[in-house]
Amino acid sequence: MTQVVEHIKALRQQIADTKVPEDQVWFRNFLFGILNCALTDYKSVQIGVKKLIALAAWGCRNLLELKVITENLLRSEQDAIDLQNALTLDAREFYEAMSRSHTATFKQYLGLLSELANQEQGPMKAALVEKLRSDSKLGPQTAETDAEAEGFRQFQLSMGLEANAKPKMVNAMLRTDYEKDEFYPLNKICSKLVHRTVLSIASTNVEGSLDAIVPFLENSATTILLQIYDRIKRYVDAAGIVIPPKHAL
Repeated sequence: MTQVVEHIKALRQQIADTKVPEDQVWFRNFLFGILNCALTDYKSVQIGVKKLIALAAWGCRNLLELKVITENLLRSEQDAIDLQNALTLDAREFYEAMSRSHTATFKQYLGLLSELANQEQGPMKAALVEKLRSDSKLGPQTAETDAEAEGFRQFQLSMGLEANAKPKMVNAMLRTDYEKDEFYPLNKICSKLVHRTVLSIASTNVEGSLDAIVPFLENSATTILLQIYDRIKRYVDAAGIVIPPKHAL
């Protein structure tokens, strides 16, 4: 695998060094980014199997999603364009969520200030009351994130995307029964270990209770990394660094 990782790094460098027309730059950068993420996620698995199984499961799950994204990027022109558009949608949703989160936490912050002011006396109480007054008047500071979200929203509309368009979820990119049969079980296994499920909580009570799954996670991650590398390598060797044709490959 050490040798394989070096081959992946070489392919990544080959992609980065390839000159492409302006309208293909995003596609080249996307391929480069996928290989970046694949190597990072595989490293997470390598560390996780030795130190933290949840980290290994997280890396394995990321690789699984990367494989689906890779297949969609290289499947057809429309699938690739959908992923290109998803960057704008992702960015808009990111900044919208930042504004909403800050607004929600700001309300909690004001409530905490009010509670503290009620508990204090003298100069400290006066200072807290003044702080509560001034911050309440100022309101949540979301101007910058609102502006970023609006900028991406306008760009989204200029690209002909609907105002309420959302990025496609990874499971919505699955086309064949084979892809679904491969994706869902492993995704479920990793999710049970990554998220705070009853299983993941209970497993912390017994040291080494999840050790038996380590070889499975490691082998799964290795297989998926090889599949991602092989898919991109075969595509680049055959077609170069160019957006796929309109008809599915």
